[in-house]
Amino acid sequence: MAGADARRGRHPRSLQRDPPDLRQRREALKLTQAELAAALGVTPNTVARWERGEQRQGQPERIERVLAELETQGRRPVSRAAPLNFPAARRPPDSGVSSGEVSPAGQRGVPALEVNTFVGRETAIEEVQFHLRRSRLVTLSGPGGIGKTRLALHACQSLPRDIFVDGVYVVELAELTDSRLLAQTVAASLGMRLPPRRTPLEGLVAAIGSREMLVLLDNCESLATGCAELCNAVGLGCPATTILATSRMPLGASGEMVWSVPPLELPAPDAVLVEHVQHSPAAQLLVERIRAHHVQFRLTAQTAPAVAEICRRLDGLPLALELAAARVPQMGVNEVARRIDDRLRLLTLGRGAAPARHQTLRATLEFDQELLNDDERTLLWRLAVFVGGFDLAAAEAVGSGERLASERVVDVLGALVTRALVLTRHVDGDVRYRQLETVREFALDQLRAVSEEAAARERHATFYWALARQQPRIHQLGPEAAATLARLDVEQHNLRAALRWFIDRRDVERALELALILAPWWAGRGYLGEGRATIAELLAMPAAAAPSSERAGLLVWSALLANFSGDWLKVRPLAEEALDVARAVGDGVHVAGALHQLAWNSLGHGDRARAGALFQEAADTSHTIGNVELEITSRVFLALLLLGSGQTAQATHEVQTALDLSRQYALAREMGRIQLVLGLLALDRGDLAAARRRLE
Repeated sequence: MAGADARRGRHPRSLQRDPPDLRQRREALKLTQAELAAALGVTPNTVARWERGEQRQGQPERIERVLAELETQGRRPVSRAAPLNFPAARRPPDSGVSSGEVSPAGQRGVPALEVNTFVGRETAIEEVQFHLRRSRLVTLSGPGGIGKTRLALHACQSLPRDIFVDGVYVVELAELTDSRLLAQTVAASLGMRLPPRRTPLEGLVAAIGSREMLVLLDNCESLATGCAELCNAVGLGCPATTILATSRMPLGASGEMVWSVPPLELPAPDAVLVEHVQHSPAAQLLVERIRAHHVQFRLTAQTAPAVAEICRRLDGLPLALELAAARVPQMGVNEVARRIDDRLRLLTLGRGAAPARHQTLRATLEFDQELLNDDERTLLWRLAVFVGGFDLAAAEAVGSGERLASERVVDVLGALVTRALVLTRHVDGDVRYRQLETVREFALDQLRAVSEEAAARERHATFYWALARQQPRIHQLGPEAAATLARLDVEQHNLRAALRWFIDRRDVERALELALILAPWWAGRGYLGEGRATIAELLAMPAAAAPSSERAGLLVWSALLANFSGDWLKVRPLAEEALDVARAVGDGVHVAGALHQLAWNSLGHGDRARAGALFQEAADTSHTIGNVELEITSRVFLALLLLGSGQTAQATHEVQTALDLSRQYALAREMGRIQLVLGLLALDRGDLAAARRRLE
């Protein structure tokens, strides 16, 4: 273990100085210890012990003969990035193979990788190698198509050659279905003959013994329990062996370090220019794969927007990007981007020698689903109705129901997270969950297939309607509304989906209420067109025609949105209808709001007298109903109009009232305008010092 300790950054013990001859000749031939061992028919550990002077060389004449033959052949330098594909070497006829030694047929090393580059994973490779130096069991987890196998192979391939001196071995488990054959399969891949009179697992542990090797167990998900048992046994009995596993879920073995493989980094949401798109690893991979099918393809001003859109819609999932690239020669990149919403049907082109589960995006997702139990499948499908993420409370409300109790959701959700079918993001101590869009689309298809979509969407809409109702009502924009708008920001996509569900289901009562809650958010966040169109659609519904507070409020906000949009001709009719409806139902809040919009509209048309009268009525109405914020705003603008017409005494009264209310209720919204009016009044009476204090 001393060699392993020194190479992996642990605490090494003193080693003997390497005998110069064998090591120097090996290095001159550009051979690793494992490659020389393969040529000599011994283990790499034996070569290492020879070079360290810890063991006398057996059959020195034969060793000399092999070295001379290699030197005569002029062995060319081996690139550090070259495949670690070590040829099997036969032992001399009289040597035999004892239990646990490498058999003549054993193929060692990492399989040769594709000649194309491995895009966007440089940091990931470094992180995996970092963990391999510090943990004896590292599992790369993630959904199908995320690139676990290629990352593992590249991480193994680029390891320094003096680490794991007894070799790096790949054990492919994708086609193995019987866990009873697991130990034998691993032994065969390692080129080992299991000793008799022991169980296969005991024999494997004995055969590996103290060898310093890295074993890559690829595609463990179908045999996760068996792989965990094997890893535990190797961990206890083989102190110098490290295991790197790839699996769609953690194995649950003792000492396991799980590293979740992330999607490739996407172009920025607004990236459309070549210089912005080309730096995204997802875009780099897509362009490279397109060129493999269509060598003339280039990233240009015309193709960059489509490339960016494909990457974003496919979540940076390498398999999906490769399948999309294969469609480009036939359809063109712009057409692929236009059709990418139908990704499960579009991305079905076979990939030649690829495993069946990787030949279509749907097949990959179906394989993921087959690994789930009934509760996990049910929750995965139901979570597909969320848009843009969700929290645990939402998952419990929407994911529970028939066949899945609410108290079970947290554990089942945790299982989906460990399988990377649900992703997490930590924000200020809280967790947000989301599905990749490819997973979400597939899950939604499954939800429809079992006729549960409507029930799930109803639970979803009801949850977010109730959540929205818990927020403080906003009657005008300002600093006091900031916290509520921020909370609505987080759930904006789910709130939109809930509102659309109510409108489409003709649930007018809840649609009106939810739209009225969202109206200030549309105005405050600049979604003017969306807000106006949605309110107009809703108010045009026959069931929404009757006078109500909700209708009055939506008309007020529609007038404000029209004002913000510069559509001033629409403001007055909307505000007048709002005033009529609000008065009819006795809604003083929206009477004041409508008066305020009419006052602004009159001011915009130069009718200062009418504007002043409307601000006065709005102030009086707000005072009557106790709407302090709107009363302050109305009195401030009334004071400005009075000052402009020379009525300084009345202006002073109005602004002082506004100042007193602001101080009494600790409302700072209009304090800037209040100071402006007070400064102008001081200037009007010639008090320059007071004016400067107010206006600075």
